[in-house]
Amino acid sequence: MNTNSNFKGGTNNGGRSKWEKVLIRSERIVQLEQGDLEAYKYAIMANFRLKRFEDAQNLCNLILDLTGSGNNTYSKYAKEMLEVLSGK
Repeated sequence: MNTNSNFKGGTNNGGRSKWEKVLIRSERIVQLEQGDLEAYKYAIMANFRLKRFEDAQNLCNLILDLTGSGNNTYSKYAKEMLEVLSGK
């Protein structure tokens, strides 16, 4: 599963905001370990702060796909963020 389309960060950190750097680091972690749900969570937060709401929604849905029907911390976070994002 390729998730790169959900990330908009580049590889150069020069002149980037704190949240752009968080997004870039999260992307790198996900590239190494696609099952790292914590990295997705940070990427959602960064996309939200950067007003990239569609990207944040896509990542929330991806977390829900990865967690299946499980009701864990990450799926709860994704569901809560989708609720917040539905108003954006």
